[in-house]
Amino acid sequence: MFMLLCRVSRAALGCLLLMACLSVSHATVSVDTLKAAYVYNIAKFVNWPAAMESLAICVLSERPQLISQLETLDNKRVADQVIGIRRISAISEVSDIDSCNIVYIDNDQKALELANQNPGILTISEKSAKDRQTNGVVTFYVVDNRLMFEIDLTLINKKKISISSKLLRLANRVRQ
Repeated sequence: MFMLLCRVSRAALGCLLLMACLSVSHATVSVDTLKAAYVYNIAKFVNWPAAMESLAICVLSERPQLISQLETLDNKRVADQVIGIRRISAISEVSDIDSCNIVYIDNDQKALELANQNPGILTISEKSAKDRQTNGVVTFYVVDNRLMFEIDLTLINKKKISISSKLLRLANRVRQ
């Protein structure tokens, strides 16, 4: 009974820590810092199809602050994988990102559409709250100075990866 309670307590503590990290106010931390923290925590809730030694996060962005914050994840660990951050300048073919596990694209619809075609990649994108543009599997948006994220189940169902139901519960929106 005690061991079961400890396991439940550890799981609850982990969820509370994640929610605390994800709910830091915009006034004290930059949005790009929060996005990097979200990416790190989201990676913890993704089930990859095969065992991997490293987790490659590829970044397609022209924003130095965002790139800098994502680079702070370099060499951190998610489970048994070491994160490696790699900047990419363009995606003209799906094969350009074959070595990536996560692709973060902040403002390139064509690249996002190509990345979404790769079944082994978790795509993360950004948009304004009212945009109807192509989404990543995970899409960040800001409402009332709060960083939010949505998950696109239609896209995830086309992938060889899966997302924990815990992450689905934390999402502000789940598209079906």
